[in-house]
Amino acid sequence: MNKWKIAFFALVGFIVLTLGGAVALLFSGEQVVTPPAQQHQGNVVALQTTAPEFEAIARYYMQDTLTQSPIPFDFSINETVNLTSELAVFGVDIPVAMSFDPIVHENGNISLEQQGMNIGNLSLPPQYVLKLIGQAVQFPDWITVQPSDASIYVDLSRLNIDSGTRVRAKEIDLAANKIQIELIIPTTKEGE
Repeated sequence: MNKWKIAFFALVGFIVLTLGGAVALLFSGEQVVTPPAQQHQGNVVALQTTAPEFEAIARYYMQDTLTQSPIPFDFSINETVNLTSELAVFGVDIPVAMSFDPIVHENGNISLEQQGMNIGNLSLPPQYVLKLIGQAVQFPDWITVQPSDASIYVDLSRLNIDSGTRVRAKEIDLAANKIQIELIIPTTKEGE
């Protein structure tokens, strides 16, 4: 294989890993205050993807969270971001389905704002359900469940990718099946 093929496949692999990391950010927990927008130094690579592709990447990076969770937990991305689980209430497992609208912040991070919820025949406040899920599921440190706001904060600025590359969301329009993300690739390697 010549050096151009190797470079091409390395770039494609890097892009896939970066997008996967961005999706993994969509699903994590801790109370976080939205940091101010940061100016990143480096070369910017703009990427556009669809909801199914974005979900596949997120699943890759959320494998540990999905398989090691003490409660059943899953998600899907279509016209909204959907979270499904089961909560034990008085010894009975109750199915939970929540839908979220993604909001892109100026700093490139994402808030998933709760829009709908179905909890069997129970009427529980979304804040209570998110608090239970946030306590039961071990999300990556860059995903924070914010029960008081009925939202989940995805801090892409905390996602560490090899060689100091950073991810920043630019636009998420799930109704139009359009997701734009930027990779900020440093001009020099960290530590040099």
